[in-house]
Amino acid sequence: MNIVVCIKPVRLKYVRTNISDGNEWVINPYDLYTLLDIIEFKEKTKKVKITCVSMGPLDSECILKRCLAMGADQCVLLSDQCFSGSDTYATAYILAEAIKKIGEYDLIVCGKQAVDGETGQVPFGLAFRLGIGCFIQVEEVLSVADNSLQIVRIFDQYREILEVKPPVLLAFNKLKVNADLNLIKLKKARNMPITIWNCRDININPECCGSKGAKTKVLNLKQSFEKKNPIFIEGSMKEKAQRLLEILMREEGL
Repeated sequence: MNIVVCIKPVRLKYVRTNISDGNEWVINPYDLYTLLDIIEFKEKTKKVKITCVSMGPLDSECILKRCLAMGADQCVLLSDQCFSGSDTYATAYILAEAIKKIGEYDLIVCGKQAVDGETGQVPFGLAFRLGIGCFIQVEEVLSVADNSLQIVRIFDQYREILEVKPPVLLAFNKLKVNADLNLIKLKKARNMPITIWNCRDININPECCGSKGAKTKVLNLKQSFEKKNPIFIEGSMKEKAQRLLEILMREEGL
């Protein structure tokens, strides 16, 4: 079974993590949870090949090294200046063309959204471009049998088990910030090659990528919340509590 895992690099400032290896980039937490579940699925079924695909600058290659250390078999980084400024529409186009070049796949998996964007639209756009079904709110891949997969989905308080037939795209709903890494495997992964493709390598139209191909145009940006000057309260705990209560009551007009 060939599984493609879509990995989004996000800047460290968007993720609360104890990883401090000097890299500015980390794996999007929703994608990290997805990858770990698929690696666990691989360990149970054995006959699984995992290919991680990521789109980002060259210095985000470090996150794919971590994917190899965790158990991915190969990684592809899509990096080109013309990709810069891509919205969800352009991103789905670029990923779809890259996956077509990778070749045969049974399953495409990704996190439901990125923590630096929160749109959650790429899974739907990617599935549409590839002409396959899309299942969201996935929590786990249970098993494979007779050319079908059993998956677990969570909706509110309901847990449902579905049987789906590949090829299909699954968007996982949970996130994970940190992953335990074997230092020996990480050291070995740093010497493993990462395939890097640009616009020409996947034979796509540059006019359909980046800000040129984006369907979303940012017209204006403004601060959502006005910053307030901090208030420092001095005194004993009782005096601080009383002063805080007075401030809250004044704010509420009481």
